Amino acid sequence: MEYILLTLFIFLTSISINSSAAPFEFHGYFRSGTGSNLKGGKQECFSNPGAQAEFRLGNECSIYGEATFALNFQESADAQPVFHAISTFAYSYDNKKDWETTSNNWVLRQAYLENEAFDEVPYSFWVGKRFYRWGDVHILDFFPMNFSGPGAGMEWKSAQGSNWKIGVIQNADSKEINGSDTAISTEIKDAAKTSFHLRIEEIPFQQDEKISFWFAGATTPATKATAAPYTDYKAGQGFAIAFKHWRPVVSGGNEFGLAYGNGVLSNLGPWGELMVDCNTDTDSACTVQSSNRLRFWNAFTKDWSKFSAQIAAAHDSYNKGTSSNSKVMWTSLGIQPIYYFTDRFQLTSVLGYSNVEDQSDNLGQRTLVRFTVGPQISFQKGYYARPVLRAFYTFNSWNKANTNSFSGTSAAGKENAHAVGVQGEVWF
Repeated sequence: MEYILLTLFIFLTSISINSSAAPFEFHGYFRSGTGSNLKGGKQECFSNPGAQAEFRLGNECSIYGEATFALNFQESADAQPVFHAISTFAYSYDNKKDWETTSNNWVLRQAYLENEAFDEVPYSFWVGKRFYRWGDVHILDFFPMNFSGPGAGMEWKSAQGSNWKIGVIQNADSKEINGSDTAISTEIKDAAKTSFHLRIEEIPFQQDEKISFWFAGATTPATKATAAPYTDYKAGQGFAIAFKHWRPVVSGGNEFGLAYGNGVLSNLGPWGELMVDCNTDTDSACTVQSSNRLRFWNAFTKDWSKFSAQIAAAHDSYNKGTSSNSKVMWTSLGIQPIYYFTDRFQLTSVLGYSNVEDQSDNLGQRTLVRFTVGPQISFQKGYYARPVLRAFYTFNSWNKANTNSFSGTSAAGKENAHAVGVQGEVWF
């Protein structure tokens, strides 16, 4: 909470010094609600272990929000901004009682400064921590390409209308980089994964269609842990390439994407383990140079006169490269339709299917099906229209192979679970 107060103080002080030259903006998002598992307990959320994301409607049990503060620096009130200072904080609470402490619930997501391109400098530069991602599949709350984190970059627009972006992102969390919750100190202190990016976005293709490309490479250093068991880490490399195609339709559009990563970029993100010097035939916990991941996604979203919908599919195939039984495959298929009784009184629902097979657990395919339905009051028509207030009923079902995944819940030993709840959601 102290970070929020400090940020507000800095921004408001800047505004008071010169309000016409530094207009202040506030944007955000939050969802909040409550529910029951129909057994007298709080609503529980269920996800298929190994899935990259799950169907969000009816499966969000906590409060989550983001608050973004921005200052736009301009030479006069009617001039275009030439600099932007942006900070984004996120917060998450279990939503179980009146008084919930804030000490570990606020996190910093963005804090960066960027300039607009102008005559003297025809490029935009940014420095700091920022969201660096694309390919949002809303029904799953999933970003298939996500390299958010601290770094720097340069951006410009070509004469043909495409956007070019060059960036460097670094992850130096000694817990995350080691793939565990235990911090590992090495001979170079906090070993970092550094990734380099070239993005060419919104290239005009045929009529109003757009295509985008993302190329990335990353390195991790060779080092050695300074405490027992004094693990040796190899130098590691990896690359990733991604493509997406956007095709507009009347009152909507379709996005298809395909991504591949290997080595230290086999997770298609900035996080992940260092290369452990280990036996690749027996140790399934290693990150090795031969690891790779192939991912595709498709999201079709459209608004009609009486209803809206998003239909989405995602598939992820991860090969750890450590043994003959080191593949993890995930597939999700879902639809989220909204029917309009009137412009503001609506019926929302979701039907989703998730399938995970982790060859290392010998359980075969583990499935999860989710069905949610309920009325909602919305600000206006549209799949993405917010604010919205909703009530819902959710039914989760899974196969026998997945039963042990939910042993610590009210559905222990069973193959299904029910919940009812209410939720409010807004972005602004």
